[in-house]
Amino acid sequence: MDKKLKFWSTLTLLLASTLSMCFVSCGSDDDDNDNNVGIDTSPVTLTAEQTKTIAGNVNKTVSANEFVAIVNNNVITGNHIGETIVTVNGKYNIPVTVIPRYLIMKDPITEWGASKATIKAKQTEGTLSKEESDMLAYTNCGDASAVGYSFDNGKLSSIVVLVSTSKMTAYTGYLKERFAFYPAQLADYTFVGMDSYTLDKAKTVVALSVYNANYLACVYMPADKFNSDSSAKAIETVEFDDL
Repeated sequence: MDKKLKFWSTLTLLLASTLSMCFVSCGSDDDDNDNNVGIDTSPVTLTAEQTKTIAGNVNKTVSANEFVAIVNNNVITGNHIGETIVTVNGKYNIPVTVIPRYLIMKDPITEWGASKATIKAKQTEGTLSKEESDMLAYTNCGDASAVGYSFDNGKLSSIVVLVSTSKMTAYTGYLKERFAFYPAQLADYTFVGMDSYTLDKAKTVVALSVYNANYLACVYMPADKFNSDSSAKAIETVEFDDL
C-alpha cells in the first residue's frame, strides 16, 4: 500500500475511534443530565406540616436535619422551625426554611449562662415588673401573661412562661413548632419536649404543665441540667402571684 494512503487510512481509523469514544462519553453525560432534568433547587419556605413537591426526576432525597424538615421521595414536609438542606440525587441542594405559624409571643432568650444585663438588653417584649438578685420578671409579653428568668450565681439557669388557658390551642401549637414532645406525661398533666430528637443534641428542654385553673406554665431549662425532678421544681422559681 502507498505510504501516504496507509497514513491517511490509519488517521481515519484513529479519528473514527476517537469520535466513537466521544459520543459514548457525551451520551453518558446526557443520560446523567436527563435523569436530573427539571430539578428545582430554589429555596423552599414552609410552616410546620406544610409540604412542597420537588419538581423533576427525583431518585434519592436526604434531609440534613430531619428535626427541621422531613423528605420522603419527592415531598418535603416542614417539621420544626429552623433551616436545613435537602439533597436530591446526591448532588442538588435545596435550602429549606421552616417558619412559625403561631406568633403569639417573641421567643424567650434561651442563652443559658447569660448575665442579667444580657437578658435585660435582649428581652425587648413586655414590661419589666420585678427584679431581684436572682430573677427578672416581665408581664404582657405578647399573648404570654408573664415571663420569668431565674439566675444561679449571676447566670441564666431557667425560664418560666405563664399563658392563659384560654390561649391553650395557640400556645401548644407555638410550642410544637419549636420542640418535639414526648408522647407520655412526665407527671400528671406535665409534658416534656426538647429542641432536638435526642437529648445529647438538645440545647433546651421544656416542661409544660397546668399552673392553676387559669394559667399554663412552661418551664425552660438547659438540656444538660434536665432530670425527671427538675421540671416540677423549676415551676416554683418565680412566684407569679406576686407580680
